Amino acid sequence: MAQHIAVVEGVSVDTRHWIGGERVASQSTFDDTSPIDEAVLASISAGSSVEVDAAVSAARAAFPAWAAMPVAERSAILRRVAEGIEARVEDLALVETRDNGALIRSHRRGVMPRVAMNFRYFADYAEQELGHPDMEVRGHRERVSYDPAGVVAIITPWNAPLMLATWRIGPALAAGNCVVLKPPEWAPLTASLLADICHEAGLPAGVFNVVQGTGADAGAP
Repeated sequence: MAQHIAVVEGVSVDTRHWIGGERVASQSTFDDTSPIDEAVLASISAGSSVEVDAAVSAARAAFPAWAAMPVAERSAILRRVAEGIEARVEDLALVETRDNGALIRSHRRGVMPRVAMNFRYFADYAEQELGHPDMEVRGHRERVSYDPAGVVAIITPWNAPLMLATWRIGPALAAGNCVVLKPPEWAPLTASLLADICHEAGLPAGVFNVVQGTGADAGAP
């Protein structure tokens, strides 16, 4: 286990993928370096089409139950994710600052609180918009239904990797979709921490998956 754990600014980060509710290692790895001083922070499992296929299969298997879950129950889980993020703002800020080089005060005061806000906002939105399909229009009762689409692939850049990912993860999960995230190879560490937070919040296995790697090897498939 120790060989798959990197300690960054005192915070332990698992360097393996998160697929189907489990940590999955790859035979090949890549170095994650800090733009601050070019120090190697971690040796990260490098995904390929093999890991991508496994993550998509896990997401497809989890999709029917997640899509059928009452909106209020999905939203409650996403609010617990938000609470987990808020409890770890300092850890997330320290790790992402080292990983992508942005200012620590920006991560503490703005970026990481916004990460939590993204989950909470879309949890509330889902309950307000998806949880009440019936409406009255000029004396007629109408019903609007929203059907989850399935598995969503999310690829995000390095400059605000966690916040930009959750702009997409939040609404996808709130609407009943499952997610496969490929974080940027230049700053992948907080995505791994998010997987831990989601698991601790009770997000079912396979609903959220993280496959690390380069754009050519993991992003393209």
